[in-house]
Amino acid sequence: DQSQAMGKMAAQYGAQAVVAFSDMIGMYPYAQLDVVQTDFFIGGMEYPGMVLIDKSLYDPMIESELERIVVHEAGHQWFYAVVGSDQVKEPWVDEALTDYSTMLYFGYTYGLEREESYYKTDVLGTYLLAEQILPMKDGHKGVGQPSTAFEDELMYSVIVYTRGTMMLRAAEKQIGREQMLQVLSTYYARHAGGRATGEDVRKALEEQTGNDWNEFFTKWL
Repeated sequence: DQSQAMGKMAAQYGAQAVVAFSDMIGMYPYAQLDVVQTDFFIGGMEYPGMVLIDKSLYDPMIESELERIVVHEAGHQWFYAVVGSDQVKEPWVDEALTDYSTMLYFGYTYGLEREESYYKTDVLGTYLLAEQILPMKDGHKGVGQPSTAFEDELMYSVIVYTRGTMMLRAAEKQIGREQMLQVLSTYYARHAGGRATGEDVRKALEEQTGNDWNEFFTKWL
């Protein structure tokens, strides 16, 4: 049965995500992760120890999309379920960190060439296409906007998720992958079981590097 076979793939991607994020960011805190096929129109949704994945994604023709969404939702176990944040006021604090972590997963699991391909296609390519078709003025590009500032779901996704990933990759380019992973793991350990803000992300970067990141975040947020 096609759906059953793809269900096994979804479970495998979830397991691979737990391995990758546990190694790069910090240990997975729950006894198991359930990847559940459901009738959920927006693709995926996260809950502590469980992710819901829409049945339309269990199609061999779009297996790469199934993997991306399973991994993204699994990544929310770190940034949402363990480190909470205000998803209305500062949605980027969990969504951008999770989307950036999804990019890291592809490099960890398949090698940096695959990660680079993912970034160029799924992140940068998506953003450049959106710039052509959406009315994106400079004032609308701030990653740090609250969810209520966006007129529609597409604009929200492109700015908070996609441009948010671009922002964190730009930070990584300044300090290197090793230091960036240290920032993530320190931030994760410090705020586990609590709630963090964008200011806490900035502080983690400043503590790790010894540099002032105000100008960087002013530009992107």
